Amino acid sequence: MHPSARRPLVFAICTWLFCLACAPETHAEIFLAHTNEWTISQGEVSTNENWMVAQSVDIAGLCTDDLYALALQISLSGRFEEDLWLLCRDTLSFSGRAENQMRFAATTAELSGHHNRSCIGLGYSITATPESRFDTDVILIADTVLFSGQALGDVVLAGGNITAQGRVEGDLYLLTDDASVLPGTRIGGNIYYTGKRDLALSRQVELGGEVKQVSLPWFGAPRTPFAHVRAALHWFLAAILSGLLLMTLFPAFTGRSVRTLRRTPARALLAGSLAILSVPLLLLLGLGSAALRPLCFLLLAYLGILFYLSRAVVALAVGGLLLRRRGVQGFRRAAETMGIGLLLLYLLSAAPIVGNVVLLLTLCFGGGALLSSALARTSSVRPGKPETGAPSQEGGAGQQATTLED
Repeated sequence: MHPSARRPLVFAICTWLFCLACAPETHAEIFLAHTNEWTISQGEVSTNENWMVAQSVDIAGLCTDDLYALALQISLSGRFEEDLWLLCRDTLSFSGRAENQMRFAATTAELSGHHNRSCIGLGYSITATPESRFDTDVILIADTVLFSGQALGDVVLAGGNITAQGRVEGDLYLLTDDASVLPGTRIGGNIYYTGKRDLALSRQVELGGEVKQVSLPWFGAPRTPFAHVRAALHWFLAAILSGLLLMTLFPAFTGRSVRTLRRTPARALLAGSLAILSVPLLLLLGLGSAALRPLCFLLLAYLGILFYLSRAVVALAVGGLLLRRRGVQGFRRAAETMGIGLLLLYLLSAAPIVGNVVLLLTLCFGGGALLSSALARTSSVRPGKPETGAPSQEGGAGQQATTLED
């Protein structure tokens, strides 16, 4: 391997070792199990990080580390000192104490326990009983939501039929067209309501603030054509600036990526597809292993940067084909080529169905070309021909050049 090709690998290994050295020492072990029924009785203690796949999960004891559970039925009545990540196909019942964050998705969920940290839930029917208590914010999204508990922070209820009751010290957000606040409810802050009709409140409702009918752009509000054009212009300018920065800082790397895409598009497509498929695997490894966590998130950040810059590489290749430009290009001509290519990509991405396909192909081809160029052996400079990054003769001795194709 060429010495310059080893530098990214050496840098990644050194960064991983540095993160491991700076990370706090932990003695927790990971416990993986696939069984029909998994139970922790009252009085028992689990000190492992538990990853469970079971027909039913019943925990009445103490869990001192994270719990990841996938089951048909989940019943939690114990105490949990770390995060809860739950996926339940049927019924989820929580009557214990969660001292850290809780995230769940279930068909039917009933919450009657104590939550010290934030709680976010997604399901078909979610009920927070009067015994439930939330010390911070809570977000519940379902077709039917009944909130009757106590919350010291803000409460966000989103979905179809929403009924609010109980006591909320902060603000109450009702993101639906069908919401009702029952008599006896106490709201310390404001009520934000996204329905088209006015929200009728009984005199028995204690409200510290006021009712505000709002329209959230991300919650079904129609966007005007001007808003679409403004958003597209914003992302187009962001792509232009990121592409110019890439060509300015790394002209040689940019030129190799464009040549890789135009010479071996199948190789770029394969590399980009494998990179996209590796994202969920890296997420699982990062969440499941404390030792591999720094390396996994470092690789995810690296892939995220490559995918974001993929539009610039594809735009240079497409613009070069349209303008029939080859060889070493000055910075100004390369910027013009990239601008033409980006304009064509954004026009195609505006189509309802074709736009998603164009976006996916851009990520695969552009990200794969960047990844292949980063991992490929650095080519030697051939005599008698300027290499990428050499000063352009037409642009002056101090101007960088980008090779679109030899």
